[in-house]
Amino acid sequence: MRTLIINILLYVLPITVLAQGKTNYKDSVIQLSNVLKKPANLSNACSQIVKSRNFQTIRRDKTGRMTGKLGRIAISADTIFYRIKIKNKSNINYDIDFIRFYVRDIKTAKRTVTQEMEVYPIYSYGLDDDTIEGQSFSQYVFALNKVPLSKDKALFIELYEKDGSRHMYLKAEGTDLENARLIK
Repeated sequence: MRTLIINILLYVLPITVLAQGKTNYKDSVIQLSNVLKKPANLSNACSQIVKSRNFQTIRRDKTGRMTGKLGRIAISADTIFYRIKIKNKSNINYDIDFIRFYVRDIKTAKRTVTQEMEVYPIYSYGLDDDTIEGQSFSQYVFALNKVPLSKDKALFIELYEKDGSRHMYLKAEGTDLENARLIK
């Protein structure tokens, strides 16, 4: 997708610059290439998100004595950061098997086909230890490329327990992305 945008810019930009009566268009290409860059250091951005004290809960799910919360979403250029807090109130450790992100329809009628588009994180922060001890909590930040969400679609986040049944499901809708906090 990025190469397609760059190729379009390389073909369209000279035509528009020449139409304006200018002969040098290379400066414009350099300026536009800066816009297409990703954040320089995803690790620093994720640690900044985790260290911020206020955790504004957008969505939550509770199963057993486990609570999963989706915090306020942050955005930087074309990268969206999702902050997840998992609290274990039981005495049994919670071992994370996998975490899955996908875009799906919010509501579906009977016998209709739903389309799921799986989204893969480009960076994850805090997954060094995938076990949440009993009576404790952990925070994770996942960086994903921007995903356009229409009003009838949502990003679903599934957290599965290894060899267990305490699975959690979180949902981020388009309005949550519109209210995302900007990271500088």
